[in-house]
Amino acid sequence: MVEKITITNLFNKINIEMPLFNQGVHILISENGVGKTTVLKILNAVLSKKIYTLDTIAFEKIIVDFSSGQQVTIQKNDLLGYRINHEDYPQELKTIQDALSVNNFKKLLNSARILKANELEETPLVQYIVEIMPKIPKVYLVEILQKFRMEINENISAIESIITKNFNYDLLYLPTYRRIEEDLRLLGLTDIDLLKLDEVICSGMHDVHKKIDAFVDDINHALLKKFAYGDQSLLFDFINQKKRFLSIGILIRQSNPA
Repeated sequence: MVEKITITNLFNKINIEMPLFNQGVHILISENGVGKTTVLKILNAVLSKKIYTLDTIAFEKIIVDFSSGQQVTIQKNDLLGYRINHEDYPQELKTIQDALSVNNFKKLLNSARILKANELEETPLVQYIVEIMPKIPKVYLVEILQKFRMEINENISAIESIITKNFNYDLLYLPTYRRIEEDLRLLGLTDIDLLKLDEVICSGMHDVHKKIDAFVDDINHALLKKFAYGDQSLLFDFINQKKRFLSIGILIRQSNPA
C-alpha cells in the first residue's frame, strides 16, 4: 500500500508531503487553489500507471513511498520519454495525431505499447479513429500503432514495475461534484465519450438555467390552473346565487299576484 506521497514544486511554488492509508479515510482540507484536486489527480495517474497524463501538470518531482519500503520517483524530465520525433511518423499517424487531442494521442500510443493487437483493436480510441477515418482499415491502423509505438525510457518502465508490485489494484476516482469548466479531453475522453457524457455530466451553468426554467414553467402552470379553477368556482357561485335570487323572486311574485 501507499504510505506517503511527496510533490516538489507543484505549480512551480508549492511543496506537498502527505501521509496516506495509515487510516481508513482521509479528508483533505485547505484553502481553494492550494492543489487538493491536483494531488488526487497525480496520485490517481501514478497508481493507475497513466504517467503520460502528468506532463500537463507543473511540478519538479513526485515521490511515492510504499509500505514495502520501495519508492518511486518521477522527475518531470522523465516524461520526455513519452515523446516521439514527429518526422518518424507515417502520414496516416500524422493524420491521426491532427484529429486527436494531445492527451488522447499519447494515450493511444501508450495503449499500443502495453496492449496486444486484439486488445488494441477494441479500445474506444481505435474504434473512434476508425469511425472518423473509414479509409484506414482497423488492422492496418493497429499495425502502424504497434510499429511506431512510444519509446518509453527505462526509468518509467522501472517505475511501472514497482507500482504493479506494490499496488496491484483497480482505482476508482470519483471527483467531487462541481461545475466542470475544464476540457474533458484532458481526462483522456474521445468525442464519442463526450457525447455520451453529456447525458450525465453538465458543463457550465446551462443545465442549471434549464432546470430553473422548467421549475418556473411548472409554477406558472400550477398558478394558472389554480387561478382558472378559482375563477371557475367564483363564476359557478355567482350563477348559483343568481339562480337562487331568481327563484326567490319567482316565489314572491307567485305569493303576491297583482
